[in-house]
Amino acid sequence: MVELPEKLRDELKTVIDIIREAGEVLLSYQDTNNVKKKEDGTYVTEADHAVSSFIHKNLASRFPEYGYVDEELTPSEEELQKEFCWVIDPLDSTRDFVEGRDGFSIIIGLLHKGKPVLGVAYQPQQEVLYYAVKGEGAYVVRFGKTLKLQVSQDKTLRLVITRSRKVAAETTWLREVLHPVSLVRKGGSLKIVDVATGMATLFLILPVGVMSVWDLCGTTIILEEAGGTITDFTGESLNFLTLKHTKGILASNSIGHEMLVQKLQDAERNHKEN
Repeated sequence: MVELPEKLRDELKTVIDIIREAGEVLLSYQDTNNVKKKEDGTYVTEADHAVSSFIHKNLASRFPEYGYVDEELTPSEEELQKEFCWVIDPLDSTRDFVEGRDGFSIIIGLLHKGKPVLGVAYQPQQEVLYYAVKGEGAYVVRFGKTLKLQVSQDKTLRLVITRSRKVAAETTWLREVLHPVSLVRKGGSLKIVDVATGMATLFLILPVGVMSVWDLCGTTIILEEAGGTITDFTGESLNFLTLKHTKGILASNSIGHEMLVQKLQDAERNHKEN
């Protein structure tokens, strides 16, 4: 039987080639985008659909037996049940793309029996590529150089959170509970990768927020392979067999992770009681 990391090397090479080409497709829409709003109030553009179609065509033809979940292709939880399943966000942080900021990316993850085993995230505007395979470490390719990623060993809290209004309303509460030395609000799911690179030591989203499996699959394996830890707000491992995650997310550099979970749970309990 072929060991999983060895088997995944072909998938990794294929995905890196596809995601770089998909980045070119994405950038070609920067000045010609037709922007609409979904029912949930989030943006969707011609670029989302074009990149989605490009990735699906190339991955589905290369790995026809794999499941396939894509934000723009009516995702089904049944696909997540397959032994291998691709999980795609063709344009993460569409808002940044629409508003001309550089926080957008393309994220491709692969599940094996419901667990992330491969992740690739690409920021085409900066030509920065992050990738990881289970058991093989996490890496960034920038300016033609490949560097291994490692979470920071800093014990102080450098917190990054979403720009979402739901979470923004809680920033004062978070400052009072966690006393971070810094707190940055950003769009997109690469906030989890910020912890993997050491730019931050903690990312969290409160249970009032929602993250989807395509936000989490590829980024989780990159974080874990860099030495980080990710759980829900109760400290439980994430369930990648569901499309939506509503129990909060806590992604850290692993230092004091359990203590942070307990601290936040206690603070939330006291907040509700008062």
